[in-house]
Amino acid sequence: MKLKLIIVLLTLSLSFANGQSRPRIAPITPASRNLIDLTRGGFIPQNGLPSAFFKLQEQIFFDEAAHGVFQLPGQPPQYYNQWISMFGDLNGGTYFFTNLFTLPVLTPSALIWWNFEGEPNGFYLTMILVSGEAADGTAWANIYRVPPGHRNRSIGQAFVTINGMANIVSIAFYGDNR
Repeated sequence: MKLKLIIVLLTLSLSFANGQSRPRIAPITPASRNLIDLTRGGFIPQNGLPSAFFKLQEQIFFDEAAHGVFQLPGQPPQYYNQWISMFGDLNGGTYFFTNLFTLPVLTPSALIWWNFEGEPNGFYLTMILVSGEAADGTAWANIYRVPPGHRNRSIGQAFVTINGMANIVSIAFYGDNR
């Protein structure tokens, strides 16, 4: 929330400083600026996995934002609308965030943001896996990469989607450490 307020205030002050009579509010940065879409248009995992998926497996899994019905090992299927925080090295909501939990269950896009400044173990965000399903139940996914410049600054935000139509059921955050 503080980051959004700072962005709005900076935009307003720059508008007035440039002599504009009416302030212009800049739109929230799209994924194409803060993230690189490695699987444009998404992919259907059952049809084969792209090379980006195997690169993702080389990263450290941080946590996953779950937004749907899942069956975790040894448990019956149940609805989750929270960070799973069971299998990753970091807990969501500490250094990386999403508004997915506040959105309707059927949503094709979500906002994510991250701030690893002050993280004591040198972790930084490298990749994001967005998973979901189409209206016909077909599983879809999309993989994003954080550009090196944003890794070095350790701070950013972006909208994520799978293909603009499939509904998001999870957003998984991956990274590395220095």
